[in-house]
Amino acid sequence: LELGAGHGAPGIIAALRHGVFVDFHDRSADVLRSVTAPNLAANGLFSATEDAAAPSGKTPNFIAGDWKRLAAELKQSGLQYDVVLAAEAIYRTDMYEDLTAVLNQALKPAGFALFAGKRFYFGCGGGTSSFASFVKQRHFEVTVEKPFEDGRSNVREVIRITRCPGKSEDSKTGGSENKSESESESESDGNPAPAPQGEKKRDLDPPEGGGDAAELHAKAARYG
Repeated sequence: LELGAGHGAPGIIAALRHGVFVDFHDRSADVLRSVTAPNLAANGLFSATEDAAAPSGKTPNFIAGDWKRLAAELKQSGLQYDVVLAAEAIYRTDMYEDLTAVLNQALKPAGFALFAGKRFYFGCGGGTSSFASFVKQRHFEVTVEKPFEDGRSNVREVIRITRCPGKSEDSKTGGSENKSESESESESDGNPAPAPQGEKKRDLDPPEGGGDAAELHAKAARYG
């Protein structure tokens, strides 16, 4: 699942290079219809006609709405994913709670999310560092997959988010106030996923719109 897809480049590359099936979300139904769907069609991942599927035999889901609506759509449909992709989605701290609810609904128990963004967004307060601290208090583990530093501009990085071992989907409250002291200790002792060979990970411490998914998919096909 690609969050805030826009042109859908990360999801398209994942599908073409790795042969995976990708669904696409954006806050705006118009963006999905007029930008995302045509890009998928141009890359052979989406059919421009309503009575035919993509060459892969599968038609991606297009889901529109803000984080709250997305979480509700995922819960209702039962959709879950091995991987969730997002870029520039964590610049506002007031959206953290809703976005964490999306992760709780979207990720399979052994799934992971990759979020790309700035370590700190000046003037907005968000960033990879503060978002990592937030989700680590809500039964997730976070490591830095890859940093990008040029010594002249804000540090950018890709962070990897996974569920804490032993934490089931029943822990979808999103808040930290109900956690026991032993749960907090077990989180801090959790082992992050191993880094790919040759790469070193470090622990990271301290959209209104909407539309029914099925209806939007049909519209996207017509406009494709």
